Amino acid sequence: MKHRLALTCLLSLPLLGGCDSDCDQPARIDGAYNVWSNVVDHTPAASALPAEYPVDEIFYNGRSEWQLKYVPASSSFDLVLDDQAYSADFRQDATRCNAFHLSFDGTYVSTRGAQHQFTWEGDLVYFGTHIGGTWGYSSDWTDPATSTQGHIVAVGEMNGNVSSDTGF
Repeated sequence: MKHRLALTCLLSLPLLGGCDSDCDQPARIDGAYNVWSNVVDHTPAASALPAEYPVDEIFYNGRSEWQLKYVPASSSFDLVLDDQAYSADFRQDATRCNAFHLSFDGTYVSTRGAQHQFTWEGDLVYFGTHIGGTWGYSSDWTDPATSTQGHIVAVGEMNGNVSSDTGF
């Protein structure tokens, strides 16, 4: 009986600490992800976008490939998104160990050459085999093929499934 009580106490110790020790290691998120994003709302409205706007060629709408690698020295992630490199700021949620904020910006070049000078921010949760959450996006874009340009702001949801856990 005495040993059973000791074993019960020993097994319950991790529960008393809140998060398990893996939550202290952002590198647990490292890996390659197949990401699906969908727009919930954007400005201008879909009906007001120029017909030439390359919405189907940008990572925030549809499928993209992400590779994440934590950089401890800067508390950030190296992010390769559709073969384009960015540095993503990482902020761990103070109360939920698998929740975090990720943000990055730069220029994204679509497959047909449209350039999007953008900012992306997401409130995400890591589930071990995938990440998911909500995001916000803004961009000034130009499409040299059609000589069109504009500005867009969008919000949406994303889900990324691990395609490999090797990172880069």
